[in-house]
Amino acid sequence: MVFDPSSIDLQRLSESLQRTLKSHVVPGSILEGKTVLREATLSLLHCSELEAENVVDTLVARGFAQFREHPDLPNGAAWFLGAGS
Repeated sequence: MVFDPSSIDLQRLSESLQRTLKSHVVPGSILEGKTVLREATLSLLHCSELEAENVVDTLVARGFAQFREHPDLPNGAAWFLGAGS
Protein backbone atom coordinates (compact mmCIF):
# COMPACT_ATOMS: atom_id res chain seq x y z
CA MET A 1 0.00 0.00 0.00
CA VAL A 2 1.28 3.46 -0.92
CA PHE A 3 1.39 6.10 1.82
CA ASP A 4 -0.82 9.09 0.88
CA PRO A 5 -0.09 12.06 3.15
CA SER A 6 -2.90 14.13 1.61
CA SER A 7 -5.43 11.67 3.04
CA ILE A 8 -4.40 12.37 6.65
CA ASP A 9 -6.90 14.17 8.85
CA LEU A 10 -4.53 16.44 10.80
CA GLN A 11 -7.06 17.13 13.56
CA ARG A 12 -7.52 13.41 14.14
CA LEU A 13 -3.78 12.79 14.02
CA SER A 14 -3.23 15.56 16.58
CA GLU A 15 -5.81 13.93 18.86
CA SER A 16 -4.22 10.51 18.36
CA LEU A 17 -0.81 11.95 19.21
CA GLN A 18 -2.23 13.46 22.40
CA ARG A 19 -3.66 10.08 23.41
CA THR A 20 -0.46 8.23 22.51
CA LEU A 21 1.74 10.72 24.38
CA LYS A 22 -0.83 11.06 27.20
CA SER A 23 -0.63 14.84 26.98
CA HIS A 24 -1.11 17.80 24.68
CA VAL A 25 2.28 19.10 25.86
CA VAL A 26 5.56 17.58 24.65
CA PRO A 27 8.40 18.87 26.84
CA GLY A 28 12.01 19.23 25.79
CA SER A 29 13.96 21.34 23.37
CA ILE A 30 12.60 22.12 19.94
CA LEU A 31 14.56 19.21 18.44
CA GLU A 32 13.85 16.72 21.26
CA GLY A 33 10.12 17.39 21.14
CA LYS A 34 9.97 17.23 17.36
CA THR A 35 11.76 13.87 17.50
CA VAL A 36 9.13 12.58 19.94
CA LEU A 37 6.38 13.79 17.60
CA ARG A 38 8.05 12.17 14.59
CA GLU A 39 8.50 8.82 16.36
CA ALA A 40 4.89 8.81 17.58
CA THR A 41 3.66 9.72 14.08
CA LEU A 42 5.80 6.95 12.61
CA SER A 43 4.21 4.47 15.01
CA LEU A 44 0.64 5.66 14.41
CA LEU A 45 0.81 5.89 10.61
CA HIS A 46 3.23 3.02 9.90
CA CYS A 47 5.13 5.16 7.42
CA SER A 48 8.79 5.91 6.78
CA GLU A 49 10.80 8.30 8.95
CA LEU A 50 10.93 10.81 6.09
CA GLU A 51 7.16 10.62 5.63
CA ALA A 52 6.63 11.04 9.38
CA GLU A 53 8.96 14.06 9.37
CA ASN A 54 6.96 15.60 6.51
CA VAL A 55 3.68 14.97 8.33
CA VAL A 56 5.04 16.62 11.51
CA ASP A 57 6.22 19.59 9.41
CA THR A 58 2.68 19.82 8.02
CA LEU A 59 1.21 19.68 11.55
CA VAL A 60 3.47 22.60 12.45
CA ALA A 61 2.68 24.57 9.28
CA ARG A 62 -1.07 24.16 9.84
CA GLY A 63 -0.92 25.09 13.54
CA PHE A 64 -1.68 21.65 15.00
CA ALA A 65 1.72 21.59 16.71
CA GLN A 66 3.47 24.67 18.04
CA PHE A 67 6.70 25.16 19.92
CA ARG A 68 6.30 28.03 22.32
CA GLU A 69 7.51 29.43 25.60
CA HIS A 70 5.87 28.39 28.84
CA PRO A 71 7.43 29.72 32.07
CA ASP A 72 6.06 26.88 34.24
CA LEU A 73 8.01 24.19 32.37
CA PRO A 74 11.59 23.18 33.29
CA ASN A 75 12.91 23.96 29.80
CA GLY A 76 10.88 27.18 29.61
CA ALA A 77 9.20 25.97 26.40
CA ALA A 78 7.49 22.93 24.88
CA TRP A 79 5.55 21.61 21.92
CA PHE A 80 1.78 22.01 22.25
CA LEU A 81 -0.62 19.84 20.26
CA GLY A 82 -4.10 20.69 19.05
CA ALA A 83 -5.77 23.02 16.57
CA GLY A 84 -4.98 26.57 17.53
CA SER A 85 -2.88 25.18 20.38
